[in-house]
Amino acid sequence: MRSFSRYLLAGLLMLGLMTGCGGDDDGGSTGSNPQGSELSQLQLTMPTALSGNNDPGAQVAAGFITQFNALAESFRGYFTPPSGAIKESVPTLASDDIWTWTQGSQTWVLTYQESASNRQWTLKVNNETLMEAYELTDGSYGYFNIYDLSADELIFHWEWQTGPANSISYLMESDYMKLTVDVNGNGSGTINYYESNTLAFECNWTTSGGSWTDYRTNDGGNW
Repeated sequence: MRSFSRYLLAGLLMLGLMTGCGGDDDGGSTGSNPQGSELSQLQLTMPTALSGNNDPGAQVAAGFITQFNALAESFRGYFTPPSGAIKESVPTLASDDIWTWTQGSQTWVLTYQESASNRQWTLKVNNETLMEAYELTDGSYGYFNIYDLSADELIFHWEWQTGPANSISYLMESDYMKLTVDVNGNGSGTINYYESNTLAFECNWTTSGGSWTDYRTNDGGNW
């Protein structure tokens, strides 16, 4: 089943937006959370310095943020049980919510766990972990992983963390790309995009201007 995870990841990265597995449950189940909790929708607000900016480098940076937000939203859908999923009426642990459904020869199991400090999701296909997510209850930190089925290999990682003065940092990486976005409370920020562990594009900005370099084309500029 190795190719299934790779195919799924490639589709997510190329399309940038999917509906995922979202939907309501069967309506007849019992338990603490019939609908299922959603991974926080931490959309990155477009920095003022990039929004509507006609500079070509600023537009590339803004495009990275737009694609990042689309992927973050699509990932959340995979942790919502689809219509027709069967929920365990007596879960393994009182803190667990577990749904099961089938697609062809594949059996999918979504487990949700919640404590006073954090929330966790695990999505398995034929008893092999495909996706997992974790976040603190206050939303200040979280991550999302996709694994290569059977090989038990991490092939995609998405992470966020908030900081003082409304600052926030994002990380998105796979085996061939990495994107980091840091936005500070004063309106400044940075974007770094890597291909095969090599810096391919970087952009830095403040409320009064910015600069960028595209190492793939040996181009750059200021605004």
